[in-house]
Amino acid sequence: MGWYGEFAPFCREVPSLALCNIFFRRLLQEGHLNAVLAVNSSDIQSIIQSAGVGVNSTCAIPRMGFQGSHGNFPLAIVGSLCFVWTLFMWLRIHQRIAAVGRSEMMIFVGIYAVTLIPAVFASGSFLEQASQSLVLASAIQAGLLSAMYGVLLQCAIVETQIVEDGTIGSLLPTWVFCFINFSSTTFTHLDTAYGWTKTLGHGAPLPNTLKNNSMFTSDFLMPSITVTIVSFLKVYVSVGILGEWKPLSFNVLAGLLWGSSQVVTFVISGAICRASGAKVDGAFISMLLQTTGLWAMFHAWILSTEETYAEDVDLSYEKEVYVKDQDADRPSMDNMGMSAMVDRGSPVKQLYAKETDWEDTATLTYPTLSYQVGRQRTS
Repeated sequence: MGWYGEFAPFCREVPSLALCNIFFRRLLQEGHLNAVLAVNSSDIQSIIQSAGVGVNSTCAIPRMGFQGSHGNFPLAIVGSLCFVWTLFMWLRIHQRIAAVGRSEMMIFVGIYAVTLIPAVFASGSFLEQASQSLVLASAIQAGLLSAMYGVLLQCAIVETQIVEDGTIGSLLPTWVFCFINFSSTTFTHLDTAYGWTKTLGHGAPLPNTLKNNSMFTSDFLMPSITVTIVSFLKVYVSVGILGEWKPLSFNVLAGLLWGSSQVVTFVISGAICRASGAKVDGAFISMLLQTTGLWAMFHAWILSTEETYAEDVDLSYEKEVYVKDQDADRPSMDNMGMSAMVDRGSPVKQLYAKETDWEDTATLTYPTLSYQVGRQRTS
């Protein structure tokens, strides 16, 4: 597969693709930049000061400050709004104390929020091309994206309840693989930019091609495989386990939005750039679509983890209820003289109606304890 690992077409045709900043730095360091850009060596410095994102790009937004350019300011504005929106989703997840996969979902959404910060600097034409700050922002963004897709897969696995969510058995692998994905991907990109080794960051001889199999695998192949696996798991959880179609519809919407963002990035963005005279491209649209897709996934998670309450059980703050521990190995809360006020909106995992000697009863299942809750007969 001669095309595998080839970045030259992307860096030429796709505006604001942060990965190309890595190759721009490598070309400059190896002394091949003038050959690739077909310019004299004396013109390199002026080109660096004005260059946007891309390598020999057909259309790129000039760096901010060059001939009145504002850089990719729509991307900065949309990125700020998406960051606030993502924080709102993170807070909503944090409030759902007993929802399945809460901790893992918080990690996933949190990483996405952090990714937006280097994404704006790496793709916004605000930093000087080939500068260390731009290369670092581009590498960190790639590392965070790799970690995010790994956590996304873990979230989907946790939803199947194969692994108990929120436990060390779930969170430890999540953080370990998150660290491995982030560190390995970030190092690969930095190694490609600076040529520290001749292994992960070593591609074909420059300037004949911009090729790197390791980067191609971490940036394109692995996310595609992850999204495919997650899609099957989402269908299995929604239809096979829950028997609910509504969460599935929002997950499908999330997939469509994610796919649309890729179409905008790799197909439409160049046309927008050329039509606007290199003043704006489709990067801000792609970011907005991705964040909206995250919202759809978040909403699907909300629907699939909603607590099921018995409609015929009246549990409110107006009623006093008594809690009896069903686990014989633990001291009975009732014997300890403890009573509880239970609200219908209490953050519990499950609430099922159950027939006992009490007038109205139900079973509250917390993550680690199971209690029987009821209201004493009044007669």
